[in-house]
Parts: sequence; C-alpha cells; structure tokens
Amino acid sequence: MPMRRVSLLALAFAAVIASSAKAAEEAAPAKAWDQAAVTGLAAQLAKACVDLYDTYYKTPGSSGGAVGSGQAKDSYRLKHTFRRLEESTQDLAGALAAGKGMDETTPEVEEIGMLARDARVRLQRMFVQSPLQARIDTARGLWRQLLPYYGIAPPPENP
Repeated sequence: MPMRRVSLLALAFAAVIASSAKAAEEAAPAKAWDQAAVTGLAAQLAKACVDLYDTYYKTPGSSGGAVGSGQAKDSYRLKHTFRRLEESTQDLAGALAAGKGMDETTPEVEEIGMLARDARVRLQRMFVQSPLQARIDTARGLWRQLLPYYGIAPPPENP
C-alpha cells in the first residue's frame, strides 16, 4: 500500500510540474522583433562559440583524452557538438545579417539551444570545468537573450 501512495504522489507531482511548465511556456515574455538587436546578439553569440571552440582545442586532452581514460568517446562527441555550435551560430548570424527574419531563423535558434544543452551536460559528465564551462555559459547567456525576440520561454538554468 505505501508503494501505491508513492506512485500516486509521483504522478501528482509530475502533473503539477507539467502544468507549471506549460503555463510558463504560454507566458513567454515576448519582445517585438528588432532585426538590428537580434543580428547584434547573434554576432556576439557566434563569436562566443568561436572562442569556445578555440578554447576547446587549447585544452589538454581535446584530441580524445588519454588512452584508457574512458573519455575518448565523450571527447569526440564534445568536439563534434562544439563544431556544430560554431557552425550553427555563424549560420544564424549570417542569415540575420542578410535580412532573414524570425520565421526563417527560428529552427536555428532552437537547434543552438539543444546543442548548448548537450554540450553542458557532456562537460558536467566529463567533470570539465573552467574555462570551457565558463565559455559555454557565456554563449548560453547570449542565446537566452535572443529567445524573447522569438517568443520562446527560456529553459531552466540547469542543465
């Protein structure tokens, strides 16, 4: 019987969290589209991701980690994620600078958020801290500043 109560409490808790998340999403603070502001933020974001990728290459073990360390696979995936982040943010900045608007660039903004989340999770799993974690946090902060222009509610800070 106690296990059933725990299950019911867990379901109730999940329902409350889901309804809170939906309410937060519906109440996303939106800003009027400002092509110049969004283009400027995207350019800063692209630079931050270039800096992140450059910092990664200066980090010991960026070529896959020491043999037998168990981090080679994660290191290669992290490298790929950082490369995709760099490319995606440069594509976004270029598209906005060329005059593309919100509807045309929303998929890129969403993809950048997923890539940044994946990179943060992988860094935490690999126990990699500064300066990579600081660089990804800077990039994520710039990305979060873009979201209100797209009518997207910022995700929770963690991960």
